[in-house]
Amino acid sequence: MKRKPVLYMLYPKNNADSIPPLLSTLEKYDLDSQINIRLITHDSLININNFLITLLLRDIKNSDLIIIAFSFLTPNVREVEEVTKGITSIKRKHKNKIVLLAGGPHASGDPLGTLEILNFDIVILGEGERTFPELLRTLVNRDDIAYVKGIAYKYDHEICINPRIYKINLDESIPYSVKYGVYCKAIEIMRGCPFSCKYCQTPRLTGFKPRFRTIENIVKISEVYVNHFNYKTIRFLAPNGLGYYSRDGKNPNVEKITELLEAVSSIKNVKRILLGTFPSELRPDSINEEILEVLKKYVSNKRLVI
Repeated sequence: MKRKPVLYMLYPKNNADSIPPLLSTLEKYDLDSQINIRLITHDSLININNFLITLLLRDIKNSDLIIIAFSFLTPNVREVEEVTKGITSIKRKHKNKIVLLAGGPHASGDPLGTLEILNFDIVILGEGERTFPELLRTLVNRDDIAYVKGIAYKYDHEICINPRIYKINLDESIPYSVKYGVYCKAIEIMRGCPFSCKYCQTPRLTGFKPRFRTIENIVKISEVYVNHFNYKTIRFLAPNGLGYYSRDGKNPNVEKITELLEAVSSIKNVKRILLGTFPSELRPDSINEEILEVLKKYVSNKRLVI
């Protein structure tokens, strides 16, 4: 009987919102029935290093393929390096049975360093909702990853980068998994940014043309948060909290923002709505008196982060 592959999904609390949408895509494509998924929550990779190694040594006896998926930020690079060093020593004894997979802002911004210094095998570049399940299916079937779009990998001592072609429709990205009991604390209402601030990675990862989650979809997600997860604070994620359906990225679409806030505030048992604070801070050039009156009427936060 064929043994199921195992997927470790490292679930860091400081980058927790990256994991639920990926889990939901595995359910969508029925990959969660083909793979044993181990969701490993942690405050620090260093603190779970020994546990991870022990788990790996156990599972390697019972599976022909173990995929270890990391999503991490730049401040976590050193602890990621320590963990991958330990895993790499085990990989040498079990060739082709362990795959180290990286995603998230740091890996997308520095795929070369992630592959060569941090010892990862594959990097997912940018948005992962389609690339992640496609890559997993390819690995499980032992097919050639050269045909998977949106990844970087090593082949014959060379670094290969397969261009990204996907622009995710945000309504397709579900920020929770009922099966695994996880959800993003903030609902992503837009992705991409029309500006090119030199300190910011957002438009390079998600594009300069914003995409928006529809109000109907936001309401549906909010209802799941309230009724299933008993999470009654609805907060939003956006590169500019007042950029929702803005025509130029600067001037707020007052009608759409009002419609959004009215719709969410009408949901039974919603206690608080947060907009204009982390992680939906406001660009200073998007603020005017009209939109401030709307925020004053609907949002719960007493301060705005600009």
